[in-house]
Amino acid sequence: MDLFTIISILMVLVSIFAYINSLFLKLQTTIGTMIISIVFSLGILGLSKLFPELIKFEKDIVGTIDFKNLLMEGLLCFMLFAGAVHVNITELKSQRWKIVAFSSLGVVISTFLIGGIFFLGFATNRYAFTSSSLFIVRCPDFSNRPYSGYGCIKENWHKKIYGNYYRRRKSF
Repeated sequence: MDLFTIISILMVLVSIFAYINSLFLKLQTTIGTMIISIVFSLGILGLSKLFPELIKFEKDIVGTIDFKNLLMEGLLCFMLFAGAVHVNITELKSQRWKIVAFSSLGVVISTFLIGGIFFLGFATNRYAFTSSSLFIVRCPDFSNRPYSGYGCIKENWHKKIYGNYYRRRKSF
């Protein structure tokens, strides 16, 4: 199976998951799609216990993908572009100090919280790690923080512009 076919299948699945979310869950699109995809993945794992040839087929598909090339050359570009398209610069400028304060505070709190949990977890299991090395665990997550907040910004921006029409349209 070539890469184009895999991407096409994934796009169809995401579209179906988003449609199911809009009909039944009515959650924010990114959150609802993620929940449905987790349930779908667990269902596939359950089916692979019943049908062992299914897990071989899945391994063959995943084995053909060069993940480093896919992420660095493909998906990262699309995520950055999609995030940039939906940002209202004037709205962003009017709230820049709130954004700076909350994002900085969130990074500091999550760093100490997750680093502290890892430190206590490793200390109780007698692993010798310094607390400063465990705070580095949080560094890869810092670059993903804009993507997690992107959906909330988009949702609130649409509500502000479309008002009642958006609420009526979203409730189908």
